Amino acid sequence: MTGGAGFIGTHLVKRLVSLGASVAVVDDLSGSSWTTPPKSVSFHKLHLPADPFTKLVAEGSFDSIFHLAGSAYVPPSLKDPVGDLKNNAAVTLHVLEAIRHGSPSTRLVFISSAAVYGNPRTLPITETHFPVPISPYGVSKLAAESYVSLYARLYGLRTTSLRLFSVYGPGQRKQVVFDLMTKLHENSKEITVFGTGRETRDFIYIDDVINAILSVLIRSGLKGEVYNAATGNGTTLKQLVTILADLLGARSQIVYTGDVRPGDPLVWLADISRIKALGFNPETRLEDGLKKVCDWYLSGIV
Repeated sequence: MTGGAGFIGTHLVKRLVSLGASVAVVDDLSGSSWTTPPKSVSFHKLHLPADPFTKLVAEGSFDSIFHLAGSAYVPPSLKDPVGDLKNNAAVTLHVLEAIRHGSPSTRLVFISSAAVYGNPRTLPITETHFPVPISPYGVSKLAAESYVSLYARLYGLRTTSLRLFSVYGPGQRKQVVFDLMTKLHENSKEITVFGTGRETRDFIYIDDVINAILSVLIRSGLKGEVYNAATGNGTTLKQLVTILADLLGARSQIVYTGDVRPGDPLVWLADISRIKALGFNPETRLEDGLKKVCDWYLSGIV
């Protein structure tokens, strides 16, 4: 697994280990959720692309590779588009080449993003919706997806891509849920929230994301297909703030800036028919998932 020390990666590692799998993690620890790598995995500290990774793939006899390494957020891509392209598209190409030359029977699940869609023309968003990214991050993820699909068609590799919508869960120390929790917890009187409050996202809890990843690994055709990973339910920013405030017992006045951050779409709402056909169903209600996140936050783990 590349990027196995990040937020999603650590949850996926934990699940795989619980299922009895032998797991090898490749990560440079730049965005790590680990204090020390767990003893249950074989850990390789590498910054991709790197020649030792190619050797590892060739010698490792891996059944599957989950590719999570790369840039994970829109804002950094606005500051460094070239670096974002290298971290996402170029690194993905390196992973594909390592598989093609060293272990062509290995299955690959690439973790992509709904950022490839940009501002959708129709809702809910299906996988066939024509992608028009509005951020360098979305472009680089789409480029990486294209390579993943091409290598399935051109070289017969067994690949698939999963477009994650708005993931949240315990251990995530970035993104809107964490930022709002911090503001609500630390400011008793008034907080300022970037946006209008009408921005809509399709939030999916981390456990459901792991279920989606395993579903496409086990049940998809692995012919370069793409799948949405979401719940099919939209939540406005205002609704999210209200739920979090209630869970945290906050009585802050909420002031919305009215601004839309560059690179952020106004509405995301997924059609998940394709992945549901594989047997996947999101199990966690937003309120229940957010309660788990708030309990984690208040426990002092942060």
